[in-house]
Amino acid sequence: MIHLFRRIRHQLLGEGKTGKYLKYAIGEIVLVMVGILLALQVNNWNQKVKDGVKQKSYLNSLIIDLSKDTIAINNILTYQIEDSLMIASHQKKLTKKDASLDSLLKIMVYDWNPRIGVLRSFNTNTVEALVSTGNINLIDSEILNNLAILKSLQETYISMIVPFIEFYRNIGNPSVSVPTKGSVINHGPIFDQMIEDVDRIKLAYKFNEQLTVKRQAYRNSISSLNGIKSKTKNIIQQIQKVTENTNYD
Repeated sequence: MIHLFRRIRHQLLGEGKTGKYLKYAIGEIVLVMVGILLALQVNNWNQKVKDGVKQKSYLNSLIIDLSKDTIAINNILTYQIEDSLMIASHQKKLTKKDASLDSLLKIMVYDWNPRIGVLRSFNTNTVEALVSTGNINLIDSEILNNLAILKSLQETYISMIVPFIEFYRNIGNPSVSVPTKGSVINHGPIFDQMIEDVDRIKLAYKFNEQLTVKRQAYRNSISSLNGIKSKTKNIIQQIQKVTENTNYD
């Protein structure tokens, strides 16, 4: 094709047809420019398709991460609510007029659950991948804004709950010094003697402190996690709407 164009140019010049040659030269330039523009357009289209595939993959990954967080939050909320009800039950029993240190000891042996259930982290793998790869611009700005708000809520929750966990652990588990139903020795004369030797006053102070910290941690956690769960669900719905309304073909 190039040889053909060259031959035509030489022929026009050789015949002295300068006007026609100029017209032809301009036409050739226009054709080259059109070809370049078409190539750029095809290249842009290919890049757009590639970006669309990446965007869809990232959005699906975000939904997976956020869905995992929702499940984890629901599980923790269920545990915290049930444990809070148990704490309220303990409080009711131990504040009765006929309550005694033996009542407390009985709770410690048969009903006390020392575990404090909290959510310690969130799924941020996809968001971190978007930032590290520089592909963050593939995500809609409104979604990014909501993800930023969600991250702030998550960080506030972690910074709030960590001190509670540390303080709770520093109190020490009062049930460690008390034989419980889960102990190897959980009945018989040795068990009875172990129960008899427990320092009930010291146990009462520690148990009361641990119950109080645990209850307050749950109150703050339940309120915070419900807000995070609500925001997480909203973002999932927002992403699903984008994926449904976007043609990736």
